[in-house]
Parts: sequence; C-alpha cells; structure tokens
Amino acid sequence: MAPRRALLLNPRQSAAARQTSSKCLDETSRLMARAAASPPLGLLTVAGLLPADWSLHLADQNARELTEDDWNAGDLVLISGYADQSEAQAELIAEARRRGKTTVVGGGWASAAPAAVQAAGADFVVVDEAELGLPLLLEQIESGAPGGIVRPSGNADVTLSPAPRFDLLDMSRYVMATVQFSRGCPFRCEFCDVIEKGIGGKTMRVKEIAQFLGELDALYASGWRGQVFIADDNFIGDRKPVRRLLPELAAWMRERDFPFTLMTEATINLALDEPLVEAMVAAGITRLFVGIESVDEPAIRSARKRQNLALPADEACRRLARAGIEVHAAVVLGFDGETAGAGARLLRFLDEAPVATVDFNFLYALPDAALTRRLADEGRLLSGRQPALPGVNFVPSRPRQEILDDALEFYAGAYDPGTLMERCWRQHRELATARLRRQSRPTADELRSFGHVLWRHGVRRSRRWSFWHHLADLASRRPAVIWSFLRALAHAETHIAIDRRLRPAWQTAFAEQASTGQGAG
Repeated sequence: MAPRRALLLNPRQSAAARQTSSKCLDETSRLMARAAASPPLGLLTVAGLLPADWSLHLADQNARELTEDDWNAGDLVLISGYADQSEAQAELIAEARRRGKTTVVGGGWASAAPAAVQAAGADFVVVDEAELGLPLLLEQIESGAPGGIVRPSGNADVTLSPAPRFDLLDMSRYVMATVQFSRGCPFRCEFCDVIEKGIGGKTMRVKEIAQFLGELDALYASGWRGQVFIADDNFIGDRKPVRRLLPELAAWMRERDFPFTLMTEATINLALDEPLVEAMVAAGITRLFVGIESVDEPAIRSARKRQNLALPADEACRRLARAGIEVHAAVVLGFDGETAGAGARLLRFLDEAPVATVDFNFLYALPDAALTRRLADEGRLLSGRQPALPGVNFVPSRPRQEILDDALEFYAGAYDPGTLMERCWRQHRELATARLRRQSRPTADELRSFGHVLWRHGVRRSRRWSFWHHLADLASRRPAVIWSFLRALAHAETHIAIDRRLRPAWQTAFAEQASTGQGAG
C-alpha cells in the first residue's frame, strides 16, 4: 500500500489514576525528575509492525504535552490505552476528527469496550492483539473502507513480533523501561481477565531467545540503563523456555556489566523451584511482583488461586528474599470467604514476611472475568449502579462496613513511613545474604531520588536515627545492597504519597456511608 504518515499517541493517565494508582509511580517519577513510569510498550510494538516505508511519529501525553508539530506529523492517528485512559482517548479522538484525520484505536479499552470506543468517534477499532489486527486493518484502509470494528480470531504468534521501536521516544523521560518475553497464563484465577482476552489468553506463547535478547539489544542501543520490567502476565507460566532463556540472559548481562535491574511478574509458587529462582537471580532478575491477594485460605480458594496454597505466603517470600529476589506484593480485600479482621491479618503477614512495598486494592469484577459472570448469575453485580465501596462493583459476602474498617486499618499500618522503612530494612537484611544477587549501578536520576530519600528518612521523619542505624547495618553486611535499599524506599514514596491523599478521603466517605446505612451488610 502507499506510504503513509502515522501519528501514534499514548493518552495521558487520568488525574485520579496518577493520584491513587501505584503503577503510575507519580511521586517516584517526581523525585527522579522523570515524567512518567514507563513508555507505552504496546505502541512501540505497533510501530514495529507498521510498513517500513511509513513515516512514524510517536508522542506520549504522560511524558509531555502534544504540540502542533505532533499533530502535523501524521494523517493516520493510532491511539492505544487502557480504561483508565478512556477520557483522554475520547478527547484525542475528537481532536483528530476535528483536524480531519483518520483515527484507529486499539489496546485495553478498545478490546474491552469496542462499541464505546466506536461511539466516541473512532473510525477503526482494533480488538485484542495488534499482530493479528493490524494486517486486517491495513487491508481495510487500502480498500477504502470507511471504518468499523476489526476483530481478529485466534492468538498471535509472538515469535513474529518485532522489536519495540525504542528509537521513537526520549527514553530518559521514564522511570523504567518495559520488554516482554511471553504472553498468557496457565492458571484460572476467577478475578483475572488476562486469561479471557486475546491480548493474554490461557495458552502460553513465548518468544525465541535470540528474539528477546535482540529486544534487549535495541533497548541497550537506545542508551537506556537502569530498571527494566519484563511485562509478562506470568513469567514462569511455561518454565521450560524460561529455563533455556536464563543462562543466555545471564551471559548477556555479564558481557555488558549488568546494565539493567530486571523485574518481572510471577506466581508465588516460584519459591518451590530453587534452581529456577537461582537462575533468575544469576540473570539479574532481582525484583518480583507477586499477587499474594489474601492470607485467608477460604478467600484464596474462592478466587481459584490455589497455586498460592502450595506454601505459606510469608515462607515463600522469605525463600525468595534469601535467594536474592525482592518481592513487591499485591493484596486485595473483598473476596468471598474473607472474614472480619482480614486487614489485621494482612498486616501480620507484612510483619512476618520480608516484603516492603505492597499494592492494595478492593476486589473489582472486570468485564471479561469469570468472577463477573458468577456474580451476575447470583444477582450480586452492581452493573450501572454506584459501587458501595471504592472500586467494588458488586454486593460482597460480608458486611461492607467490616471491609471498610479492614481497609483503613491496613492502610494505616502498611503505608506509615517509619513502618515501611522498617519493613524495607528487614527485607534487605535477608537480601544481603544472597550469593548471586547483582543489580545495575544507580543512574544519575536514581541518585537524585536517593538524595530525597536520605533527606526525608534521615533528617525530616521521626525515625531518623533508626534509618541511619539500618543503613550502617546493611553496609556492614553487604555494601552493594544499600543501593537496592534506597531504590526500594524511593519507590515506596509513591505509596506514602497515595496514603496521605487517599486515606482521609476514604475516612470521610466511609463515615458518610455508615451514617446513611450504606455500610451495613
């Protein structure tokens, strides 16, 4: 087809998301003088899929404001984002249409609600994976089709996915870079929509080792150094290719003197596979996002996350820490089977496990998840009605006021700066014993954030003497772990800032609900 000029746009996060979502790393970005958490990996991959003779221009609203030069750079506008970017996506669609440009929208919001995206004015809506949808889209554009929903079938062969076009962005504007080795997850957690959608799915799909290392080469060539998130749905979902990858990844990292600090996402049963854990640490994967969800066994069973029952959560985190992996946990309130005091039990878990930072959420029934179908069958889904709890769009199985009280108790204990610093120290005492652990040297912007951490914890806050004691203690055990300790505390500043903004608003809202009877069961 004839060459085209394409403008690829990543919409800004909503103000609410930046204020309350830890994934935005808003406060950490500010401390590092970076504009946003991470670049839009999906759009960078789409750019690699477009015809080589097209003129491409990519702009990220989270990193900077759009300019006239941006709008003048393309006639075809491609927009991709999640549901929490839907407001900005609608604004971009309207502006593109005002300027007479053809609009194509894909990504999370388009895949979950294509009719809503089309109603917002998009000419073409691409559902699920771009590797399958883009060829169909290009055929329709070439044939002169006026628009419509492009809905491919099946799952993409990720071995054919191109390297992301990191060269199209100023990577220095971000806290961490992102790459991907696999898609999909073999587990059947009831609340998860990843396994239901084409962009994830139940079938594991894995890139070739040379292909993945080529993507790291492209990232390295862009000048990036520092934190890199391997954005898989479950990195260990298919362990055989991971076992083949890790020795080659370790060699790649050693040859370049460990330019990246690698983080990924996996299920907690990883802790039972000691050789795999050791191979991950040797390859530089030293941070792990883990869905702990709950420490109430009936709640875990109701969520169908039985892989979390293979080992007590605190023991699993302890094994990972002693091997050299820093666990970043996620917990949830609102599961069926959960009982009063769940917040306090989660706090006890944090006291006993070597876990510093933790993401908290209320359970939410996502559109494509099995949980949503069950709740609808039971008449408990609050579709179209105001949620009774922040983020909870269904009638819970226990009194709402209990969940509210548990949430406030958890927040008060989990995100207190002094308590969080103590947890980080305990975690890094365990990490200091790891034989193979190695991370990248701090970048200039990370050092800047460390200065803020030293000022806040070492001068301004009440536990300043404990902070300096902990720093000296870690230095005596293993000096290199100090950088990891400060890096973790810099990330924790986002959680502290969210707590200070969110908890007072929750307390007011919860008190109003209690006074009107909405907090009753």
